Amino acid sequence: MKEKFGFLYNGYQTDRWFWEFIVVFRKVGLVMISVFLVANVQVQALAALFLCALCIMLHVLYTPFSTPMMDIMEFLSLVSSFGTFFCGQFLFAKGLGETTYLAASVVILLLNILFFAAFAYCFGSLMYDKCCKDKDADELEEQAKKQKEAAKRAATEQPLDIDDVSLRYRKPAVDVDAIAALETEAAEKEKADRDKAVKAAADASVLGGVLRHTGNLGFGLGAEREPTEEEKKQAQEEKERARERLKRASKRQRIKEEYHAMQQQNCIVM
Repeated sequence: MKEKFGFLYNGYQTDRWFWEFIVVFRKVGLVMISVFLVANVQVQALAALFLCALCIMLHVLYTPFSTPMMDIMEFLSLVSSFGTFFCGQFLFAKGLGETTYLAASVVILLLNILFFAAFAYCFGSLMYDKCCKDKDADELEEQAKKQKEAAKRAATEQPLDIDDVSLRYRKPAVDVDAIAALETEAAEKEKADRDKAVKAAADASVLGGVLRHTGNLGFGLGAEREPTEEEKKQAQEEKERARERLKRASKRQRIKEEYHAMQQQNCIVM
């Protein structure tokens, strides 16, 4: 439907879809005036003036085109036609001097020249705006493409941080050997921390047993003595260090589990 009859309403406002019929009526009216009123030139000019004035009035009231530029051009065209018909009457009037004929001819010529100049300006402005918009759109698209490539390059060059809790895994390839080395190092460190914590706990247990045994034997030490402030502080620090080591070990274990889970889901391209 649109392919067949779109030429009838394209360029007009939605509620002015019928305006092409008014334009056709104006053109047919001018043809009928030039054919049926050929006997009297003045009557022809008056009828044409009336028709142009009516079309100008309707155009100003309804402004049918979808763009203001087209409304302006249509208005200038109708005004140019009206001025041509009006000044043309002086060329066929009797009893006027050569100066009047010359002045009327000059006015008709100027009206048409001004109209064509306005048409050239409007057409050039539309073409310039279209070219500038296309150029700006191409530049924006090129900038967006460059930014996308730069972000992709930066993501490719950024190394994988095993201690990063956020685990921002990306599509670029990851060095499998480096990841395996990091996992081995973390496991060895975790084992060393665990052995150290067990040894410290065993030493503390043996020392406590010796103190209690010597106190029971009555070697002049009496009952089990209270630990000094320095010993309490050292014990507390040892507990904090053991707790921190356990936290780090738990964190590494959780990161490895998440990493392997995402690796199984093909989140990392090897």
